[in-house]
Amino acid sequence: IIKNLQASKGRTRMKIIHLGNGIVMIKNLIGQNDIDENELRKITEEQSPQGYSVVDGKIISDGGYEFDEHGKQKAPLRYTEIAEYNITKTLRKAIYLSAVEYCRIFPVATECITGQTDGYLIKYLPGNDMGPHSDCNIPYKPGTLEPLTTSPAFNTLTTSIFINDGYTGGEVRFRTWGISVKPEFGSALLYPSNFIGC
Repeated sequence: IIKNLQASKGRTRMKIIHLGNGIVMIKNLIGQNDIDENELRKITEEQSPQGYSVVDGKIISDGGYEFDEHGKQKAPLRYTEIAEYNITKTLRKAIYLSAVEYCRIFPVATECITGQTDGYLIKYLPGNDMGPHSDCNIPYKPGTLEPLTTSPAFNTLTTSIFINDGYTGGEVRFRTWGISVKPEFGSALLYPSNFIGC
């Protein structure tokens, strides 16, 4: 399914592409003028990225996930305290618009989406990557069946908006479906948050 929509402010038309298996790319969702580079820089200068603790000799991220030293070094920087920045408002509007378009392709998804988070900013440095995962994984306390949080269980649809380009690598892979995508600036990638969108 490919669909073109007129974008606001005379911008290039959005292009919506269903890549298969519930994975949808929206090209030209936002434009260069929508992203304030100074504000992005401000976030990374003012905020500390998500941290790590050592619990019983294991490295645990603030999000509750366990890493070994190699995995910690390869993990991207995650800035979670971004609600106060204007860019969050811009991205929330873009996420809402992209979810509406997603639900036009998958109308039943409308009944499953119950809310929207502020999300977070992820910065990948050379050599960083994120291994296979789903966005509704539940992190557990080390060695127990006690969840650190159950909030990921409510994730239904993930939206990733790409706000830079001009880099090498940087593909998003859905290995089960054999789909690899390297989105351009201003594109969004939407996919099921559960194991189907791993």
